[in-house]
Amino acid sequence: MDINELINDLENKFNSVDYDEIDFDEIDEKIYQYQQLSKFFEVDPKNLFSIKEKILIEIDSLENFDKEKKNLFNKYTSALNNYKEEALKISNFRKKESKKISENINKQLPIVNIEQGQIIFKFSEKDEKDYNSEGYDELDVLFRTNKNSDFSSIKKVASGGELSRLLLIIKSLSANNDKDLTLIFDEVDSGLSGKIASNVSEKINNISKKNQVIAITHSPQVASKANKHWKIKKVIKNDEMTSEIFELNDESRINEIASLISGAKITETAKKVASDLLKN
Repeated sequence: MDINELINDLENKFNSVDYDEIDFDEIDEKIYQYQQLSKFFEVDPKNLFSIKEKILIEIDSLENFDKEKKNLFNKYTSALNNYKEEALKISNFRKKESKKISENINKQLPIVNIEQGQIIFKFSEKDEKDYNSEGYDELDVLFRTNKNSDFSSIKKVASGGELSRLLLIIKSLSANNDKDLTLIFDEVDSGLSGKIASNVSEKINNISKKNQVIAITHSPQVASKANKHWKIKKVIKNDEMTSEIFELNDESRINEIASLISGAKITETAKKVASDLLKN
């Protein structure tokens, strides 16, 4: 076969192949789009195909936005209704128990010299944005010291001493359930004497059976109930006022309680009363 025959044979074979003419401009455009997409989605061009499924899902979500929005709203409404149903049960239980608690507290108030005091618990529903795992109740503790007065926030009406005595009552009512707590009563007996002070001391003593109680007091009845005593004394050192605290022994316990009874001049009678209080 000569060279001419070979050329003719190649031409015939080439002409027999059926192909579409390649559009290089179109290919170039697609490569450009591919590169732009990889930049937009912040992936290497070679990894662009791997996020295809995710992109298609997002496109579908956008195209069906109203439908998806409705589905989400229905789920939210269903969950909210379930929440309110359970929260209502909790709220009703709280209201029922709070009424019992307030009645018990109010019975105890005259015992600690709050003769006409009354406490109530008021419940209201929180804003939906404030709902939480504890329910939707917003609690206000209302108080009044006179039955002819209106109820108001306990923080505005009750004095410091009254708040301490309220805490004392609440803790005494829950003494059977509370344990291993550390409670501090700061002059809860302020302005009290006689039987009222004795009532306060009994309540503190009852709480201390299962808890640690620190009572700052000027009442001999309250002080005598303690197992240990410390005295706080203010002294001036180098023209500066400082406080010192030290534990009392058996003798100094008697003397300090006696001083609460008789004042600066401690009498033998006062010491005898102090000794009897400590023994009892």
